[in-house]
Amino acid sequence: MKLTKFAISSVAAASLLSVAPLSHADFISDLFSSSSKNPVELNETTVKIFETSPVWLIDGKNTSSWTLKKKGARYQLTRTKGPTSMVSTQLDAGAVARTAGKIPLLHANSVSVNKDGTLRLSYGNPKAPVLIDLQLKAYDVSGMKMADYLKNRQGNPSVESEKVGSATFPDGSIVYKPTLTFANAEMVLPVNENFTNAKSPKELVENFSSVPFCLRRHGGHAYGIVFDKRSANAKSGTFEIKPVKTTTMFCTPTGEKAVATGNWNLVSTGNSQAVVLNMPNQVTPFEYYMEPQEKSVSKMAFVSPSKGDRVFRPGKYFAKNSSIEGQRYLFNHVAATAVMKATGL
Repeated sequence: MKLTKFAISSVAAASLLSVAPLSHADFISDLFSSSSKNPVELNETTVKIFETSPVWLIDGKNTSSWTLKKKGARYQLTRTKGPTSMVSTQLDAGAVARTAGKIPLLHANSVSVNKDGTLRLSYGNPKAPVLIDLQLKAYDVSGMKMADYLKNRQGNPSVESEKVGSATFPDGSIVYKPTLTFANAEMVLPVNENFTNAKSPKELVENFSSVPFCLRRHGGHAYGIVFDKRSANAKSGTFEIKPVKTTTMFCTPTGEKAVATGNWNLVSTGNSQAVVLNMPNQVTPFEYYMEPQEKSVSKMAFVSPSKGDRVFRPGKYFAKNSSIEGQRYLFNHVAATAVMKATGL
């Protein structure tokens, strides 16, 4: 019976080869390619992964790498190449608003190892640090297609995935799937910040009660947030999502009815404040600058740091113990070297 099935498959493949034009040769080869394989999960802790090889991000001119070195009872995570922080490989996160102002997430002050072998990254004041746990799950992808593992933060194929074509990973290639966990509730600011000019929750609500605050106006629905002015002096309130024009410089309503309503709450950490929004389901995460994997664990927020320029600006609020499974793979040295050679980096 097995022999019969093999014969039928062989005949079918041969007939496809006989009729398919040469331009479709890749389609035929794909039928028997490594894409049908599954990556092999390896039983390695995060600390062991870093002790074995540098960890790489492949991202064009922003390609970056990190090593972990032990210093006494603790470790130091060092970026040895590129501009990207470990946190921003998976999240648009440049800083956290705390009592001491903005705490940058570019360099971890120190790193400790949790009992399960994951890493705890510490940022800011050691007495009251921002703590983010990092877990890497390792997968052997030897012989598999590089393009399948070259993703951007949203989990979509990256520019490099097109450049590598059908190239496959050499033996010894390992990719890593990261998970980040905020040990405490945090107000997170993006790498590139935008500002509202509002210096208080009252001013924020009043400013955007007649003129909308525009969300992303291209690539989805064009919407704006309009607060209910009656809640300007309160610690909670409601807002509407209204359609806005895409052809004007300023955020201008189309005159159509609101498509949905939501509510907001004021949250404080020391003197840092955040107006945290519960966005309605009618608005997709993409439309309010949030990545899909964040939707269930974070909320859009207008954040005002306690020091420096204290105006409110769009950010995110992550609850305590929020975990985000990244959509972008990282690589060991063998895999990264092969991809860089295939893409000309």
